Amino acid sequence: MKPNRNIGIMYAITLLQGMVFYGPVTTLYRRAGGVSIFQITVIESISLIVCLLLELPWGIIADKIGYKNTMIFCCALYFLSKIVFWRADRFAAFLLERLPLYS
Repeated sequence: MKPNRNIGIMYAITLLQGMVFYGPVTTLYRRAGGVSIFQITVIESISLIVCLLLELPWGIIADKIGYKNTMIFCCALYFLSKIVFWRADRFAAFLLERLPLYS
């Protein structure tokens, strides 16, 4: 049986995105940027709410535009969010970084 190319691509995407030790590193990075633990909790809470609210609409859109286009769009958003994270220096910027991850 011939291996499916898409499976290999998905494994590569998962590996690269999984190389980020997100939780502990972001807390330290945000604290160094002047964001308090309470503000970090607010950022994560807003992120969770947005994730839950957009779950169904994003699924409907994904069904319409197709699997491949959805994956390309989501990976591009992930990449852009990491650039914003790298340049973030205050609460609003860190919040802006989190929102594309769940949209």
